[in-house]
Amino acid sequence: MEFNIALHTIFYITIFIIPGTLLRRFYFSGEFNKEFSQGNLMERFMWTIFSSILVLLISSLFFYFIRIIYNKELLSAISYDTIKEVFDLLTNNDLPTSTQFFAIYKDFLILLFGIYFASILIGWASKKIAISRFVSSYVPVFRYKNYWYYFVRGKVKSASKGKNKEYWYTETDILIQQDGSTKMYSGKISDYYIDPNNNQLESIFLEDTKRYKYKEDGQYELVSIPGDVFCIPYNRILNINLTYVNKEKVIRIRSKVFWYINEMFYAIASLILLSTLWVEDIPDFNFSSFRYKLFFTLNSWLILGMIRNIFRKYIFPEVYKKETVRPLFLSIVFSIIQYIWIFDFYGFWLTFLISILIFIFLANIFIQTKKAIDNSK
Repeated sequence: MEFNIALHTIFYITIFIIPGTLLRRFYFSGEFNKEFSQGNLMERFMWTIFSSILVLLISSLFFYFIRIIYNKELLSAISYDTIKEVFDLLTNNDLPTSTQFFAIYKDFLILLFGIYFASILIGWASKKIAISRFVSSYVPVFRYKNYWYYFVRGKVKSASKGKNKEYWYTETDILIQQDGSTKMYSGKISDYYIDPNNNQLESIFLEDTKRYKYKEDGQYELVSIPGDVFCIPYNRILNINLTYVNKEKVIRIRSKVFWYINEMFYAIASLILLSTLWVEDIPDFNFSSFRYKLFFTLNSWLILGMIRNIFRKYIFPEVYKKETVRPLFLSIVFSIIQYIWIFDFYGFWLTFLISILIFIFLANIFIQTKKAIDNSK
């Protein structure tokens, strides 16, 4: 009886708990990670079940559209009858036979990978939508409980940007109680921490911190405080004043159009590329095993992402001026060479050695070129 309960538990956790947990984990990430464990156990459990069902529905639609696009039967070993048969075996405290196991395990693992990947993607995308300025300002029902994020990061309506302006950082003046007297500090907010139980501020960290030094005539001067980060605990804070600093937003209609085209192409190409994992036969591509198909997909996805960043650099050079194309170019060359062993032309280690030699050769050329340019100035 105990073994039967364990099998059912594993089955339910795999299908109805893990997808929802992954979705919630990526939705409550970054500055909202403490909200992942907030709320009573039953509430979190119900949200996890609901999230898992949502992921299963979206994954089913994804597999359905992939089947229509490629006009092929996906995961042929998985069907309603197969799942029912395995579930009946577990219900009767039996395990699938070796023949049944080896007939379905590969497709079942691919199916689980797709569901879990969809959970991560939906959670990440939902977070991006929830913290967008429009949703934060006009759809408060989707706002996180960590209200400090919206005030500290300039995500409130009162953070007026003006025409052709965009948010840069937040400055603050903080009045604190110290040694029976009050002092005021000013600086840029670099980070903050909140209490996981009630979302109240625990401490705030400032950069370029200065202290207000008042003179006898009522005037004051700002005295710089040495150090990189200045921490102020919330229990000493009497008042906080926030100032949102904006910067000029470089907008070119043509660049913006190319930006959206680049991002849309990357999103569509990524979905099509990742969908090949669930297609048994890809025309003109013969892989010796699923492992090589997986490496092909991931390697191609990395190359696609690096090409996307190169286009970003040239579309908006002002925004990505700190990024250089040369490291991306070297990485693309390194990744392209990996197709030699992925398509089984040569072995992995020989290909890897060739990659390292070419990488060093190109890197040396770039270094010498940079030195020559610097010397000529």
